[in-house]
Amino acid sequence: MRSDIRQGLKYSFVGFVASTVFLIMPYIYIATDYFSPQPYSVQSLNYEVSGDDVLLTASFNKSSCEFRQLDIFGKYLGEWFLVPYTNTLTEDYTGDRIIGEHTMRITAGPITRAYTELQIRTRHLCGEDDPTTVGDDRFLSDKIFGTVVLTNQKDT
Repeated sequence: MRSDIRQGLKYSFVGFVASTVFLIMPYIYIATDYFSPQPYSVQSLNYEVSGDDVLLTASFNKSSCEFRQLDIFGKYLGEWFLVPYTNTLTEDYTGDRIIGEHTMRITAGPITRAYTELQIRTRHLCGEDDPTTVGDDRFLSDKIFGTVVLTNQKDT
């Protein structure tokens, strides 16, 4: 009788552990970016305010995803606004780059509001580059490249 209770407790414990693992795994997979491909890893992100413009300099290590789009958004009174930007490097960063270390310099502006933050957002196409594969093998990866908090900007 006593061994039956132990056996039942053992199976209950194993069932509890297994169900906990199977309930947590979907959360990790869906709610976090743990398993999603990372188009790049940011080494540094700096900014400098110059008149009505903000010069953003970033060093990053690009991986295998294909670049699609870059946008800059500014936060003003809790809302996000699209901010125009221009490339300040001679090389063309608007296309896809080779895998490896890179530096990006872009000028955001003219800044028309007293933004408290600027966010660089990117979109990459990740997955297998095989025309015979179905669409689910390739997907767009939206990622916030980085955020800078503007501390010394004039109030306009």
